[in-house]
Amino acid sequence: MVTTLKEYSSLEEKASMFAEHFVVNDKGQLSDLIDKLNKLQTKTKEKYLFRGVSEAKYKLYTSFQRLWINRDLNQTSKGHIECIANMINKCSAKDSLIFCYYKRLGVICNDWLILSFLQHYGAATPLLDFSRDPYVALFFACDDISYKGSAEAIDHYVSIYYYKTVNVAQKTAPSIYKIAQKKASRYTIYAGLDFWKTDLSFMQISSEYPICIIPAYSNLSSISNDTGTLITEYTVSNLNSIVQNGEFICNVDEVTPLEELLVEGNKKHLTCIDIHKGLVEHLIKEYLGGSIAVARRKYYPDEREIAKQVQTQMLSEL
Repeated sequence: MVTTLKEYSSLEEKASMFAEHFVVNDKGQLSDLIDKLNKLQTKTKEKYLFRGVSEAKYKLYTSFQRLWINRDLNQTSKGHIECIANMINKCSAKDSLIFCYYKRLGVICNDWLILSFLQHYGAATPLLDFSRDPYVALFFACDDISYKGSAEAIDHYVSIYYYKTVNVAQKTAPSIYKIAQKKASRYTIYAGLDFWKTDLSFMQISSEYPICIIPAYSNLSSISNDTGTLITEYTVSNLNSIVQNGEFICNVDEVTPLEELLVEGNKKHLTCIDIHKGLVEHLIKEYLGGSIAVARRKYYPDEREIAKQVQTQMLSEL
């Protein structure tokens, strides 16, 4: 049987899928929302992660799920986990440009670093982007919006999603970094890349956890055993994840969207805020620097543009 991507047909249907659901229809409600998001961001002991989507009707599928479902790939001879692992293996081959690049930087090219690269540069992966910064989520909610005449109210909204990390990480979606720290206790000497090829490979983790959080640290993070011996290092960062202050959730389920998985018994972990598209221009002007083009340059850094800016600054100071 052919599987199809599912969408929400109404705001009322959508509300039942989340821990809380709010609808923003005017500037006063939008101002209250911004205040709320700012307060959540400042709760350093209760870290929240945010995601923006430009269509409220979309369910939280990963790009790989969308590829898999839209192209009916379940009819092929390979399973979805095997296909994802195949992409990773091509990037981790010792003659691969990605592997050689990170090796020259002195960075351990683990499966999660590869998935991060693939996610941010156009390939389909089992990762979904979240950010510690609610303004990043607001940008993605406002970017590339489609306006069309529709009798369905849900077509006129964008969405912000967020969750409290500690609630999700404890039972529902553990952090890959915490999993690595736990597994490092079995090692007594430095293992480097070998550690990631066995205990922490995508294939191994996907067999143990249907969903997990992938922190995107901006620098190397040491992983040691119980006696303090360094076992390996961890990073999944790239230019995009740094400027977007991002982290990921990995969902290896073949067809189930994230909101149906981030549930513990009857407890739902995701909150959803739907914002009317009529407020988007005001939101961009007041909270995103006045222009979506400016925000795009900020959140999608270009290496050549960075180099040109440095040269321009040098010349302006002559």
